[in-house]
Amino acid sequence: MLLFSFTSMLFAPSGDLCCHTFSRLRFLLLTCLFVWVSLFSLSAGIQPSQVPNVQLSERNRHVVDMSGTLSAGEFAQLDRACVALRETYGLEVAVVLLDAIDHENYTINTFSNELYQLWKLGSREDDFGLLIVSEMKGENGTRDFRIETGYGAEPYIPDALAMRIARSEIFPRFREGRVTEGLLAGLNAIDAELSRVGYQKGQDRKQTLSSNSVEGAAYLNGSIALAVYLLLSLLLYIRSISIVKQFSMAQIGRRNSLTLFRASAVSPDVFLFFLPAWPFYLYWYKKKEKELMSLAISCPHCGAQGSSDSSAVVLDEGQIREKALGTAGHRTFHCNTCGYSAVESIPISREVERCPSCHYYTALPVRSRVQDDSKARMSASVRKMRCEHCFYEYERTVSSQGRTEVKSFAGGFWGGFVYILIAILQALMLGGRGGRGGGSGSSGRGGWGGGSSGGGGFSDKW
Repeated sequence: MLLFSFTSMLFAPSGDLCCHTFSRLRFLLLTCLFVWVSLFSLSAGIQPSQVPNVQLSERNRHVVDMSGTLSAGEFAQLDRACVALRETYGLEVAVVLLDAIDHENYTINTFSNELYQLWKLGSREDDFGLLIVSEMKGENGTRDFRIETGYGAEPYIPDALAMRIARSEIFPRFREGRVTEGLLAGLNAIDAELSRVGYQKGQDRKQTLSSNSVEGAAYLNGSIALAVYLLLSLLLYIRSISIVKQFSMAQIGRRNSLTLFRASAVSPDVFLFFLPAWPFYLYWYKKKEKELMSLAISCPHCGAQGSSDSSAVVLDEGQIREKALGTAGHRTFHCNTCGYSAVESIPISREVERCPSCHYYTALPVRSRVQDDSKARMSASVRKMRCEHCFYEYERTVSSQGRTEVKSFAGGFWGGFVYILIAILQALMLGGRGGRGGGSGSSGRGGWGGGSSGGGGFSDKW
């Protein structure tokens, strides 16, 4: 009521107020209204597009603080820790602290994933990036926290490890007001894990597979066996050609038709004897995978050695959906010491992606728009994805290297020879995503390397 009376007085001035005083008071009121509207809009929370990308101005800047929590010295400490991870392992790390996200339009998971895709942490070749986002005030007294990992970082910083680092290293210090110490402890734990598995910047990831990516190790061993198989097949193929050449064509009958007759006692059917080796190869692969799956790993909760026990772990609703769709298998873990249980989803379909919203491997392509130039080496495809669990929809732009198709060669022999040789080379190059650990090699201004995230990581309230 008082505000209404004051406003009426300003916009309907009496003769007691001079025109100059009226103008000044009206300007003051409009300024107050503008400030009030601005504060109201800020209270709605931050969106990913509003977070400044400090890498665009300085390559050694990795920390964004929109909450006013850090001092200049603490900024420098965290930046140095992030630079050390990049220089040692090629891991591009960004840390974002803010009062609160826009909870009306985002969860902490979708906010972090959108910010990751917007900045593109990690290089385009290996997606070796990591994003830490934390609310410092939050909503209704709760503060969200998220560790988002790139595709290439997931095998080395799986969800269970991210959870252990957050709950044991970061959250206790955050609750005591030691924010910088908590972040440094988390970054040091990541450094220790990458050092433990022997990861080196620029090294092929196939050489440093740890117990965190058992399925990749099994796949690598299977690829070696496949290469050996194809090599033996190549030798048998060459031998079969030499056998076929022992046959010749002769003219028989009045029509002078050509008929194949045997010039040697050796039958070309010998080439078929190696085909039954496929079941043995599959048996060996499954046996090797089972052996690797049964290896003891450290419990992320208490650090003790435990073993996988599927009978002690129950799948949740999203994991049951993964199993029903046939998009992911599940590796279970149960600690015999503390009783901690966990389930890790392992994608088994090339089409599936981890949903950025619910974080299950249930996002499948709905349709694609392909832009291709037959004369160019690169093609782009805009793929629309839809989660079959939470029904979240998003688009993904995929760039692929143009491939050369082997054409038919005259005579058939060299065509088959080249085909088998290419298959051997491809098999030797299998065994995971591979890739290099280095990020962007530029100095001064620049930006992140152009990587992407599939939604891996860990989120919780602290």
